[in-house]
Amino acid sequence: MKREELDAEIDIVKFDAGLIEGGNRNLPILVLHARDGRKRQLISSNLTLFSLGYKGLENVKILIYDIITALIPEMEARIEKIVLYHDSKRYMNRSKIYVIDSEGEEHIVDAMVDHGIAQAYRTSVPLRITEELLTLEATDTYEEVFMATFDDENALLDYARNMSAEKLQNIAIEEMEILIKVALKYEEYEIAAKFKQAIQSKGDTI
Repeated sequence: MKREELDAEIDIVKFDAGLIEGGNRNLPILVLHARDGRKRQLISSNLTLFSLGYKGLENVKILIYDIITALIPEMEARIEKIVLYHDSKRYMNRSKIYVIDSEGEEHIVDAMVDHGIAQAYRTSVPLRITEELLTLEATDTYEEVFMATFDDENALLDYARNMSAEKLQNIAIEEMEILIKVALKYEEYEIAAKFKQAIQSKGDTI
């Protein structure tokens, strides 16, 4: 299989996790330290913080990258490296997990950036970042971070459609505004109305 080439890759030698204030809640932040001394800040998700045991938190769930870690040796395969990159078509940061099978063939799994970082942490495989992502101006918005936690807009609509009344009361207004925007885009007026009413019940308007 022909190797897929991304932009020039730089080794990540260290990353720090923390929280920053954003919207109605704190947002997880990762600071990636490249071998050449440069740094890249990424807004992340709680998934990565739980994986890293941030501030003593323990993840008690079986996470997908733990399953991958368990299955790969059974398949006589190995993870060669993980590369963080910027997907310019979807305008989001992603990761590519390079897996070598028992016959030496390369397989690439495209995943959310959080999954890639957590997988690298769990398995101690080389973590790299493309030159493009390392030098890209950090302009992540709340909407971009939230949208990046879904595979696509259809998945986001399913999330909105199946949201319980209890969950609806606890999510941030910023998230509801994003859900309304996507719902209207696809003419899902009932979904949009549900979140408009929820915002109004909190004493806000859009």
